[in-house]
Amino acid sequence: MLNKYRNQTGSAHVVIIIILIIAILGVLGYVAWNNLLAPKSNSQTAQNDTKSPQVPEKNTVDDPNKGYLVLKDWGVKFQIPDGLTDVKYYKVDGYDSYELTTSRVEDLGGDCTTPPVDKVPGVIRLDGLSRTQTKREEFMSSQPANNNEPINGYYYIATGGQSLCSNEGVDIQKQDRDLIYQMILAPIAL
Repeated sequence: MLNKYRNQTGSAHVVIIIILIIAILGVLGYVAWNNLLAPKSNSQTAQNDTKSPQVPEKNTVDDPNKGYLVLKDWGVKFQIPDGLTDVKYYKVDGYDSYELTTSRVEDLGGDCTTPPVDKVPGVIRLDGLSRTQTKREEFMSSQPANNNEPINGYYYIATGGQSLCSNEGVDIQKQDRDLIYQMILAPIAL
C-alpha cells in the first residue's frame, strides 16, 4: 500500500509540473504576441503612460482689436498705450465728439463720475475727440489728430482737458489725461 501511495504522489507532481509548463508557455506566448505582433499599440501605451494627455489645439482667432479703443460708429480705433487701463468714452449729444476718461479717475467721485452733459461741450473731464469733414488749418486749444489727414472722409481733432475734475488724485488724472491725449492723436481706420 505504501508503494501505491508513492506512485500517486509522483503522478501528482508530474501533473503540477505539466500545468506549470503550460502556464509558463502561455504567459511567454502572450508576451511574445504582444511585443512582436502588436508593437505599435504597446509603444503608444508606453508613451501615454509617461506623458500627460494632449489637449487638441483650438482654432482660436486673435481679436484684431485687442489693445485698442474702438469707436465703431466712426470706423476708427486707437491703440491703448502701456499704463492706461479701463478707458471709458462718452458720446456728446448733439455734437460729433466723444469725451474720454478712465475708470480709476471716475472712482475719485464728484465731478469725475458723470459726463458733464449740463455743461458747455468742450469742457471735459480728461480729453475730448471730435471730427469734422472740413479740414481746419488753425487750432487754439486743440490739435489735429493723424497729422491733419482724413480717415474715412473725416478730420479728427484732439482736445486736452481744460481742468481737473477733482482735487483728489491729481497725479492719476494728469497721468491718464496725458496717455489718453497721446492715444487720440493717432486714429487708425477700421
